[in-house]
Amino acid sequence: MKLPSTLVPLIFALSILAVCNATAAPIVNGDLQGPAGTNQVPAPWAIVNFTPDTLQAGGIPFGAGSAAPGIPGSPNGGTFGGAQAELGIFAESFEQNVAGLTIGTAYRVIFHQANAGYISGANNRLDPGRWDVAFGGQTLQTPVLAWAGQNLQTWHEVTLIFGNAAAANQILRFTALDVAGGATSGTGMAVDGIRVEAVPIVIPEPATGLLVGLGGSCALAVARTRRLRSRVPPRLPST
Repeated sequence: MKLPSTLVPLIFALSILAVCNATAAPIVNGDLQGPAGTNQVPAPWAIVNFTPDTLQAGGIPFGAGSAAPGIPGSPNGGTFGGAQAELGIFAESFEQNVAGLTIGTAYRVIFHQANAGYISGANNRLDPGRWDVAFGGQTLQTPVLAWAGQNLQTWHEVTLIFGNAAAANQILRFTALDVAGGATSGTGMAVDGIRVEAVPIVIPEPATGLLVGLGGSCALAVARTRRLRSRVPPRLPST
């Protein structure tokens, strides 16, 4: 049966709404809010390897010195995650089980990172560093950040695009990586504002073949659906 021409754009708009409603994954406490301190991460994040920290603007006491000394506050405010690493020696990490994913959908992980630095007497960790980010069965790396100096650290937004989810629940893990390898006994990285989103897809409109990006189209689709519903003629009773 051929659909009336007035129903084609309505069905298309409804399909956009279905995709838009599935774009957000329910990551919990992506801003890593909790008590600042060493060897702890805020719930529901969990420590995987060694002793990652919960940091704050200005740094926290660490041994004879400071973790993230003088670091400016992150764009998200409050506390944030931190981890140290020394190439070939150790790499701190923490993770969260992200639930509510749509199997077969690609996801992107967006966050801010900084080379926070760790100063503790003679054991300074000021090497260039980056994050290993694992999601599901795939691991991606962030751009390398150099140590800019105490009070001069800067935050940078990162977007990593992962492949299609193979399960409704997947582990999201952050592991600090030392890039220089022993120049100053390691690196200290910071992360905040972590969120997980479905990658917007592009769908051809049936009536015209026009490609419509879904990144900012959800609100437009809602308005369009309401207008089209008002224009669909009532169904007449059969005789």
